[in-house]
Amino acid sequence: MQRQHLLTTSIVAILALAIGFGLSGLLFRGSDISGKDLLMTNSAKLANFAGLGKLTYRDSLPPKTGHAAIIDLDKNDITLYEGGLISDTYALVSTGAIGSPWETPAGRYKVLVKEISHSSPLAKMNFPDAVQIFGNTFIHGDPYKTKPGDSPKNTFGSIHLKSADAAAVYRFLSTGDVVIVKTKKESTFVSVERLASIGALIPAYTAVPKSVLRLNSLSYYIADLDTGEVIMNRDEDKTRSIASISKLFTTLVATEDYSKDNVVQVSQRALTTLGTEGELFVGERMGVNDALYPLLLESSNDMAEAIAESFGRDQFIAKMNEKAKTLKLAHTSFGDPSGLSSHNVSSAKDLFTLAQYLYKFRPDVLNIAKTYSYTLKSPEGAARHVWTNHNKFVLAKDDRYIGGKTGYIDESGLTSVSLFSLPLAEFSKKNIGIVLLNSANRDRDNKLILNQLYDSLVYDKGVTLRTVAKIPTESLFANEDAKDRASLIFLGTIALPKNTLPKSSTDFMKYFANSGFLKDSNVGITSIIGPVSDVGYDLGSHPSFKAPSGFAKTLHDAGVTVASLATSHAGDWGRGAIGDTVTTLASAGVTPVGIGRDATEAGVLRTQTVSGMTVGFLNVAIGAPAWLSSPSNVPVINSIDPADISSFLETVRNSAAKVQFLAVIYNANAGAESIDEVGASVFAKSLIDAGAKIVIGVGPHEVGSIERYKDGVIAYSLGDFIYDPALLTKPFQGIALEVLLQGGEIIETNGAIVKADERGIPYLSEDDL
Repeated sequence: MQRQHLLTTSIVAILALAIGFGLSGLLFRGSDISGKDLLMTNSAKLANFAGLGKLTYRDSLPPKTGHAAIIDLDKNDITLYEGGLISDTYALVSTGAIGSPWETPAGRYKVLVKEISHSSPLAKMNFPDAVQIFGNTFIHGDPYKTKPGDSPKNTFGSIHLKSADAAAVYRFLSTGDVVIVKTKKESTFVSVERLASIGALIPAYTAVPKSVLRLNSLSYYIADLDTGEVIMNRDEDKTRSIASISKLFTTLVATEDYSKDNVVQVSQRALTTLGTEGELFVGERMGVNDALYPLLLESSNDMAEAIAESFGRDQFIAKMNEKAKTLKLAHTSFGDPSGLSSHNVSSAKDLFTLAQYLYKFRPDVLNIAKTYSYTLKSPEGAARHVWTNHNKFVLAKDDRYIGGKTGYIDESGLTSVSLFSLPLAEFSKKNIGIVLLNSANRDRDNKLILNQLYDSLVYDKGVTLRTVAKIPTESLFANEDAKDRASLIFLGTIALPKNTLPKSSTDFMKYFANSGFLKDSNVGITSIIGPVSDVGYDLGSHPSFKAPSGFAKTLHDAGVTVASLATSHAGDWGRGAIGDTVTTLASAGVTPVGIGRDATEAGVLRTQTVSGMTVGFLNVAIGAPAWLSSPSNVPVINSIDPADISSFLETVRNSAAKVQFLAVIYNANAGAESIDEVGASVFAKSLIDAGAKIVIGVGPHEVGSIERYKDGVIAYSLGDFIYDPALLTKPFQGIALEVLLQGGEIIETNGAIVKADERGIPYLSEDDL
């Protein structure tokens, strides 16, 4: 009678738990586990919390039919049963440590999921022959990082067996088979926090107040990809230009309305399309599947046109519009295959429907969209093209990102469709679609949304996912109006040694293969070491730097609009090259600063107007060789003596009065009289005191600190952006620094680490500093 009362109490407690937590089967991930399959401890807290632990004698016995397993945590072994009789017994290597996410409560379970190789979002490891029985509890073999055998020194995981034994258990058990975990030790799994931390509960979204999350995007739509549950939205039905998001429809039409065996041929007309991404050439032929990589990774407008032309351009665009109707997208239509046309329009809600379609039916497209790089080989096996993804989440190797597409034209602002899988536990996750239209800072909006999503996931009793997972927070923007914001991106130095230059000017763009983020800014600023010119004579500097005149157009096409040149290498090819550099850069649409055809021009304030704000730029070298800055009537750079900066500070004060924001770029290592770290700090802060808002140090081949001082920002060294790897004496280092301006203030700074591959091509390795 007493045991019957205990059993009845247990069943009632389980039902209360399921109702109270609103799990409706989620606790057991859709299995048919009944109340008697999971008993509670006789805890006084049963009225409010699940207390997984001791079993009654009856429920610790294996079933009389079928396969089952009993894990004895006291004996440290697992025994397999067939028809109630022992089949095999294997020793455990280890079990989940108390307090870890893999801590295992005693109980009666059923096999929920089997994965031949489970990629753990918690341990960042791979677990072979994984058999999940409850939350984060699963049976598995030796964990490894990249391949079997490279096991970690520390113990990770749950019910750990030797790999051969785990493989045998994996083959023996099937989904639905009973697995019993036994122990005589007292169990303390009685709080929501503990249940959540071991993956036993799944949180639900709460409402996100718009007053809390203020975004740059004029329209957005964030929802659950599996359920369609709307999490956040704003003007989701408003029709807006979508730019290169159009290429997702180009992909669908090319692969669903036509045979995948078709060949795409690049025409001269296609190559005249705005943009050079993809580095295609006239007459080039490739299969449709190969063509999708430059289309989605590099957002090649040329390839979009080539694909459409290969099937008949007008007919292809008509099919894009038919595809929109088929998907019931009422606000979506197209005028071209690339997204350059402002007539390519949609709404945030329509694009979420597209995201759901890709997620459910075309994961192959998403897999291409999140590919880091793709090499197209010739029939002989040589690399014909190497296409690299421009997406910031891909470049940052963010495991949550599962695909999408970004875009930009003047009419659309920054746009994106991004799909994410947010891990909640070992075997549970939330799959989210985020659509942003007409944003002034797309990357920041995405990060703010992801951060807020974690905050809005709440377990029963108000326990948040962040409380359990301790995910770091980020600050939020204070102003929602994005119309008068400007984004400036400052890069480290660019140096092209004369003996490592590409053979043709068309190859220069390869240096910016991973730098699509530059086009997302209003102004891109870099410092160039050496002249950009085809004239002059090598004066014998070791090493000697020079970029041919064709590199000026490359800079402009990549998104660089301001270049500072006050360095000691500016004169490597003589005064003629200094003067020619001014003309060459200006003709290509790049504003030269710190260099001139005479001293007045070298020291003049250069300005650019962005989003209604006037931004000024000054560039100065500290202690450069005297001949580079005098006499005043010949081509020179702007240089000052570190012992006498008073006249330059006066220039800064006068310049600051003429613009809303003044940026000063200084080279502290221009000569023998360069200043040390302490001197750099004093100098940089004196510039802010004189009225500058942004102070950027360049020169040393290493990164320095970034700090906010008063109402300005100082970056003491941005290191390198492009530099010959053969000339470096230490690992390549660089920073890309984004400064956001609005209403006369710096409202945000975002720093990203820059690294370079073996060819010297830079890429963003991390999202934040």
